[in-house]
Amino acid sequence: MRPGPCLKIFLLCSVLTVTDGTTVVSGTEGGNASIRCNYSQRYSSYSKYFCQGEHPFCKDMVHTDATHKLVKQGRYSLYDNGQDSFQVDITELSFEDDGLYQCAVDIPFAIDVYEEVYINVTDASPVGTPGPTGTALPKLQPTTHLYATPHPQASPVGTPGPTGESSEHSPKLYLVLSAIVGLIVVLMVGTLTLPIILYAKRAKSSDSVNLPAAMETAEVEP
Repeated sequence: MRPGPCLKIFLLCSVLTVTDGTTVVSGTEGGNASIRCNYSQRYSSYSKYFCQGEHPFCKDMVHTDATHKLVKQGRYSLYDNGQDSFQVDITELSFEDDGLYQCAVDIPFAIDVYEEVYINVTDASPVGTPGPTGTALPKLQPTTHLYATPHPQASPVGTPGPTGESSEHSPKLYLVLSAIVGLIVVLMVGTLTLPIILYAKRAKSSDSVNLPAAMETAEVEP
């Protein structure tokens, strides 16, 4: 059982806390981070914990009283090998996780042993920007259909066609010209046929008038 904070603060004023150099761990937003916390073998049977902030007022994130057992608390997990180190894993990093942490060994009725860890959370590289190796990530290319042929586009009504004439007015002009030619042909035929008909009627009329006179002359002769 960990002693109360008041006792820890009193001991802090009279005993020098043992701390090592600060370890920097980097991770990307949404990724994971692993921290290895070392301790002396004489603390192998003591409780271990990982906290956020300045010691001894840091906030516990995960705590274990057992060795060779994985303990999970939210996004944090801790495994103590029972010899000289324990490992802390953090999942789904966010920018709020950026800051100072402590790897700590809980020592009853004495000041705890701390090892500072600083977690640096960075933004993930967007698609198309240079990655860690300095090369740009490939961008998606549009799919090309090898057998696709473009559909011919119909010329809009009233726009010039290949010959430069309006596709709308060409049929009308053709019909007008056809009607004019047909009318001319009809007039020519009528002009040529009408005299023939009139001549035929006159000839027939002359034959009908002269026929009784000839018959009368034939009867008068002895």
